[in-house]
Amino acid sequence: MLERGRACLRGLGVEPVLIQSMLGDTVLEPAHEALAAHILEYCPDPAAALTQIRDTLRPGGRLYLVVSKPHLCNAIISLQWRHRTFGRAEILTLVHEGGFAVEGSYALPSGPPSRTSMDYAQSARIDPSTAALVS
Repeated sequence: MLERGRACLRGLGVEPVLIQSMLGDTVLEPAHEALAAHILEYCPDPAAALTQIRDTLRPGGRLYLVVSKPHLCNAIISLQWRHRTFGRAEILTLVHEGGFAVEGSYALPSGPPSRTSMDYAQSARIDPSTAALVS
């Protein structure tokens, strides 16, 4: 999946930097954008994970977040993979507390992901002069 995404981005003239690591274990240059697709579901502390992601972004950086939403399919999946789901209000609260302002959400139009996943775009509103988060 990562290679497919890399190929698509290269086709648009963008050279992605893909880093496989545990959050907080790698020192990175601040990024303009981050993608976290089905990551929070496996984190013991999703709020801390969002804070770590925010800290990897430049002021005004953007996080593209995909999370599992409550659905019977996800209940069955959780029996095997032990992941969790997030209701809309819960994830919106978590991302706000993590220092992000939600710019929008996207409901996938069809297929299994339309029943199991929700996409969100967040911006880290960081004031570069004070390094303080601004809501």
